[in-house]
Amino acid sequence: MGLSLMTALEIFTHPNDLYLGVFQPEDSEKWGIIIGRGKGHNYKPLLSNGIDRNPIFDDRDAAVEDLIKVLSDIIESCGQELENPEKLHSQIVNPDNVKQEDMVWVITEWDLEEIRERFKTEDVIDTSQKGLSRLENVASK
Repeated sequence: MGLSLMTALEIFTHPNDLYLGVFQPEDSEKWGIIIGRGKGHNYKPLLSNGIDRNPIFDDRDAAVEDLIKVLSDIIESCGQELENPEKLHSQIVNPDNVKQEDMVWVITEWDLEEIRERFKTEDVIDTSQKGLSRLENVASK
């Protein structure tokens, strides 16, 4: 699965409008993942495995862990990108050069723990409908 920087930044900077899911097609023993925008963008898919081709994960737990790993990689790479004031993306999204640990408008490692917990009982997490608890009182940038 490839992911462009623009797509990664779209996921990173919209924690209140994400659609995260793991699924098992009826005709398969394997599991797939999807990451997309939420209701605010008509559930636009951004990254998936298994919707348009064969899913690759042997079980649900492996799919969840891979989705969490993708989000963790996004947090690491996009955080570095937005902390560099010479990068065009940073000048647009982070013109005040806020350090990553102070960026309240992005998905964080703390959010990943909540997402992991929610996946214990949910196959789909739609943050546009039920937001991440850390963000309940934070307005989107």
